[in-house]
Amino acid sequence: MSLRALIAIVFVSSTVVAQTPRLLTDLNTTPFNGRGSGAAGLVATSAFVGFVATSPNAGTEVFRTDGTRAMTTVLDIIPGAAGVGPTAITPFGARLLISASSGDLWITDGTPAGTTQIAAALYGAQFFVVGSTVLFEGGPSNDRELWRTDGTASGTYRVHDFAPGGSGRPRVLGTHLGKAYLAATDSALDSELWVTDGTSAGTTRVTNLVPRLAGGPAAFVSLGANSGFLVAFVVGTRYTIYRGNGSQIAPLASYTSQPGAIDAFVPWNGRVYFAARDLSGPTLWSSDGTDTGTAPVANAPTGVGHLTATPLGLFFSARDGIAGDELHRLDASGVITRLTDVRPGPTPSYPQSPVHYSGQIYFTAETTKDSRALFVTDGTVAGTRMLRSFPANAPGVLELVAGRRKLVLAVDDGIVGREPWTSDGTTAGTTLLVDIDPTSLPGTRGSGARHLTDFNGTLLFVGSDGIHGDELWRSDGTPNGTRRLTDIAPGAESADPSRLTVARNRLFFVNAGHELWVTDGTITGTRLVRTFAKPMSCAHLTAFDRDLYFTVYGDPVNGVELWFSDGTPAGTRLVRDIVPGPGGAQPLELTRFGSRLLFTADDRVSGRELWITDGTAAGTTLLADIEPGPGSSHPEQLTVWRGRVYFFATDGLVGTEPRVTDGTTAGTRVLRDTAVLTPGPLRGPQNVAFIRSGTRLFFRLVTFTPAIVHNFWTTDGTRTGTRVVASTSDVVTASPAAGDKLFVAHNGGRSVTVVDASAGPVVIPTPTMPSGSFTVRVGATPAGSRRSWFVAQGPADVEPFRTDGTTMTGLDLNPGTSPSGPTPPVVSGGRVFTRAYEPTNHAELWILDESASARRVGAGSNPAGNAPELAVTDPIVGRAVRITIANAFPGSIATVWFNWGFAQPYAIAPGAFSYVNPVGITRIATMRVDGTGSATLAFHLPNATALKGLTATVQAHMTPSPHSGVELTNAVHLRFGD
Repeated sequence: MSLRALIAIVFVSSTVVAQTPRLLTDLNTTPFNGRGSGAAGLVATSAFVGFVATSPNAGTEVFRTDGTRAMTTVLDIIPGAAGVGPTAITPFGARLLISASSGDLWITDGTPAGTTQIAAALYGAQFFVVGSTVLFEGGPSNDRELWRTDGTASGTYRVHDFAPGGSGRPRVLGTHLGKAYLAATDSALDSELWVTDGTSAGTTRVTNLVPRLAGGPAAFVSLGANSGFLVAFVVGTRYTIYRGNGSQIAPLASYTSQPGAIDAFVPWNGRVYFAARDLSGPTLWSSDGTDTGTAPVANAPTGVGHLTATPLGLFFSARDGIAGDELHRLDASGVITRLTDVRPGPTPSYPQSPVHYSGQIYFTAETTKDSRALFVTDGTVAGTRMLRSFPANAPGVLELVAGRRKLVLAVDDGIVGREPWTSDGTTAGTTLLVDIDPTSLPGTRGSGARHLTDFNGTLLFVGSDGIHGDELWRSDGTPNGTRRLTDIAPGAESADPSRLTVARNRLFFVNAGHELWVTDGTITGTRLVRTFAKPMSCAHLTAFDRDLYFTVYGDPVNGVELWFSDGTPAGTRLVRDIVPGPGGAQPLELTRFGSRLLFTADDRVSGRELWITDGTAAGTTLLADIEPGPGSSHPEQLTVWRGRVYFFATDGLVGTEPRVTDGTTAGTRVLRDTAVLTPGPLRGPQNVAFIRSGTRLFFRLVTFTPAIVHNFWTTDGTRTGTRVVASTSDVVTASPAAGDKLFVAHNGGRSVTVVDASAGPVVIPTPTMPSGSFTVRVGATPAGSRRSWFVAQGPADVEPFRTDGTTMTGLDLNPGTSPSGPTPPVVSGGRVFTRAYEPTNHAELWILDESASARRVGAGSNPAGNAPELAVTDPIVGRAVRITIANAFPGSIATVWFNWGFAQPYAIAPGAFSYVNPVGITRIATMRVDGTGSATLAFHLPNATALKGLTATVQAHMTPSPHSGVELTNAVHLRFGD
C-alpha cells in the first residue's frame, strides 16, 4: 500500500488519545487517613543515626540510617505489624539501647543480627552514659530505682534502692571525677543530691538541704578535676547555686537572691553559662565557679533559651527589644550578635535545636505561624541562610541530629507526612531521605502506587485496590491493561514488594525485606527464589544480564556480604566472605562493569575501598587502596561511561576528587586535580551523582571560599577535556537534557537553566506563580523522554512542570492551591507516569505525557537459527520514520505487515509467532534485501494532532528463503506522539 493510504488509515481507524494529563485508573476507592511514619526521636551513635517510626508492615519500630536511602532500614525487632513500640532510645558508643513498650530492654549495633534483648520488664527511662556503662531509672511503676547496664544481660542489674517500699525516681544530672551525681527521692520524700560509683555501697547522699516535697536538684556541671562542681537547687520558686568539691558544699552568695529557673549549665570557653530568670525574664549568666566570677553577661538580651556550645561560639535564642525571639551568637571575645530576623520586627521566629555539624550550625525557626524552616549559619549574619521551609501542621516539629556522615532531621512536609530527611548544608542536598510509609497522603489513601518501574515497556508498581493488600501490579497505560500481578499475601493482607530491579527480560524484587522473588511479568512466571531467615534481609539489588548481585544483612554466620542469584534457589549463593564471621564487609555501590562487578567494601584492614569480582570467591579482590592503610577513601557514586567507571574518593590528602578506573589497579587514577582549577576548600560532590547527557559526562563540585559556589564540570574522559562549564550559588536538582546539556534548577528552585557543554548557560523562563513563589523541589529526565520534568511548589501547591529546553509549562493535576504531590516521573512504553493526589480519586497513577516510542517485542524465527531483525525509529509526528531490516538472507523480499493496536503473539508455526493480528493485517510495503542482508524504508509522518497517542504493531515476513519453514523478524510496537 502507499504511504498516503497509511496516513488515511491513521485518521479513520482508531480513537485518539488526548495529550493532556489523565488519570490512568482509580484502583482503590477505600478511604485511609494517614500522616506518614511519624519519624521522631532522632539520636546519633558513633556509627549511625537511630529513630522511631511506623511502617505499614513493621509497626512502630527502631530504624537506622547513615544518611543515605540505601542504608535506611528497619530493625523489625518484633516481626510483623505489631512492632517493638520503643519508648526510649539512647546512644551507647556505636550501639543503641532501646526500651520497649513491653518494658523489655534491647541493644543493637544497627543490624538485625546485632540486636538482642538484655532484660525484661524494666521499663527503662532517664538513660545516662557513664564511661562503659549506662545508668537509668528502671523497675515497675511502684518501685522505680537506679539500674545499670553494660549492654549484656549479666551486666544489667539494680544499683541502689533509694526508697525501700517506694520509688526513688533517680535522675542522673552529670559526672565529676568519674562518679555520677543524681537527684533521687528517699523514703521521707526528700529530693536531694546523691553520688554513685556504680555500686550500692558507693551510692551516698551528698546534701540534706531541701524540705519534704519542696523541690530538689535541678542542674549540675563539673568545673574540672581541681575546681569542683556547681549544682542548682530549687526550693519553691527560688533557685540557689551551690559549689561543691566532694567534701563540702556551699551556696554562691552572688546568686542566692535571684529568683527563677535554671534548666541547664553549659560549659563553653572556660566558663559555665546558663539562662536565669529575673524580673525582666530569662537572661544570660556565666560563672567560673566563684562568687566574684558569677554574674549576668554584659549587654545580654532577654528571653534567653536553647543554649548550645559549639566551636563557632555559644548560640542561643533571645529577644533584644528590636526583634522577637531570634538566634544570637556569643563569640570568644564576649561580643553578642543577632544572626537572624526571620520574621522582621517584634514577631518571634522561636529558633530551636541548634546543632553543630561539619563546621556549621543548623537550627530551625518559624517562617510563618504555620510553617517552620531549616537554617544553616557559619556564625555570621551574611553566612546565615534558609535551606528549606516546611509547611508543617504544627510549628516546632523539626528534629535535628548530627550523624556520622549526614545531618538527619525528622519533619512533616505536608505531603508525605512526618518522615526522615537529610541535609548536607545546601538547598539541593536537603531532601526526603526515605518515605517509610509511602501510602500515607493527606486525606485519603487511593492505591498508594509506588516503586514505579519500567519493565521493557510495561509499568510495574506496588499498590492496593482496597480489597487486596499492597501487591505487585502491571500496566500497559490503559485501564483494562492495568491489573494485579501477584497476591503474595492473600486477601486483604499486604505483601511488601520493594527494590524492583530489571534484569533484561525478568525482574527481581524483595518481599517483606527477606524474600527474594523473580518475575517475567506474568502471573505464572512470578515465583519465590529464596527465603532468608529473619533477621536477614536483602538490599542493593543490582542487575547483571539476567542475573543479580545483592547484599544480605543480618546474616549471623557471614555478616553483611555480597551474594549472587541466577533466579533459582540452587543458583543463589554467597560470593565471598570478605570479613570472616558475623561482622561482614558491608558491600555498597554495586556497579556492573563489563563482565565484572565493581563495589566498595571494608575488609577491616584497608578501610572502605574499591573492590572487583567476577562472581567467584577467588575472583573477588581489592582493586585499589586509594587511601593507603586502614583509612578509607569512601568511593561513591560509581558511574559506568564509555568503557570506564567514574567515581568520587579521597586519598586523605587532597580531599574528595573525581576519579576513573579501567578495572585495573594501575588504571585507577584521579580524573583531574579539580582544586587546581577551582581554588578553595572542596567539599566533594554534595550528593549529586555523575550525570550522563548526550556525549558528555557532567558532575558538580562545591567550593566554600570566599562564598559557596556550585561548579558544574564536564568531561570527555581526558584530563584536558575536564573543565568547568557553569557556576551557580546553589543547586536544587539537575537532570540530563537533549544533546550535551543539563537542566539545572537553582536560585532556591526559582530558576531553571540549560547548562551546555560547549556553550554558555541559558535561563529558561519559569511560569509566573503567586508572590513569585515558583520553587523546584525535584527534577528528572527519565530515559527515553524528550522533555525534562520537575515537581515544583507554589504557596501551597505542588504540581508537575515540564520543559523542552526553551519554555516551561505547569500541569495542575489538583486544581486550586491544594497539592497533588506528584512522585518523580517514570517513562514506560512511551508514556510518562507519576503518582498524584486529587480529592475525587485520591492517590492514583497518572499519565502526564505520551511520547513517541518504538519498542521491540518478541524474537524473530529462522529454521537455521539466524533470525532477521526489524527496527523502527520513534514515530514522532512531523518527522521521518525509518524502518530497517538486518541479518536477512541476501536477495530475499521482506514484506512488512502492519495493524493498529498492541496485539498478543499468535503461533503460526513451531517457534514462529506473529505479533500482528492475523485477521485484518495490512501490507504496508515490500523491501528488497541487499547483499549485506539489510533493507531500509523511510517515510514522513505529518504533524497531525490526530496521530498522537495511536498505537500500532509492525513485523516483516521474509520470502523466498533458502530455508524450509516460516522466516519472521521480531515485531515492533509503535506509539505515535511528540
